[in-house]
Amino acid sequence: MMKHYLNCGFNLLLHGVGSKRAFLNYFSQMYLNGEPRLIINGYHSATSMKTITNGMLSFAGKHNLPSAEKGKKSGTHSVGEQVDKIRRIYGKLDEESPF
Repeated sequence: MMKHYLNCGFNLLLHGVGSKRAFLNYFSQMYLNGEPRLIINGYHSATSMKTITNGMLSFAGKHNLPSAEKGKKSGTHSVGEQVDKIRRIYGKLDEESPF
């Protein structure tokens, strides 16, 4: 059922006591296998906005998303510049969406 909601453009929110990591990893392997996905380990102490935006831009470049500069290092830009670029990339995806 969750895969159906994702295919329809909805987001999923998991809440409650305890880690959801094992469940999310299982869901990812069982139902999203072969589909592009970005996993951010937010619990890791080295995770920062910069590492998240670097990961998002790298993901966009690897998967040929519109306006993504393939092969270009994203780590040289400020977080603000990276966020602006991410908005442009995903904004173009929204414009191209048939929904």
